[in-house]
Amino acid sequence: LQTKSIRAMASGVLWPEDVQRRAQYNPLRGLELTKKAMAAHMENAELQQAGLEALSKYLDKLKCKTEVLQDGGEELVKRSMTQHENEKPVNLWARNVLDALGVDKSWTPSK
Repeated sequence: LQTKSIRAMASGVLWPEDVQRRAQYNPLRGLELTKKAMAAHMENAELQQAGLEALSKYLDKLKCKTEVLQDGGEELVKRSMTQHENEKPVNLWARNVLDALGVDKSWTPSK
């Protein structure tokens, strides 16, 4: 359920402004909830992938680098990469997010 919710919230950044306003859509709240869900469910690769996709979408559409970095956003992405080192989709999206944050996207978990 949380995975679907993350995807649904992130899709709102693509809605026309009048639809966002009528729905009282708050993308920064969606960003905050996405990061909380990722932190709470680090073991779930599918949720991590959805969260990283969402972070990428928020970064692309909202240019919200500061908000993503707040409260340990970079570390959250790196923890996800470490936890799911063998999950290609997780790592692909994580590298995309790191690049958008201006962080070395070739970062790898230390052994």
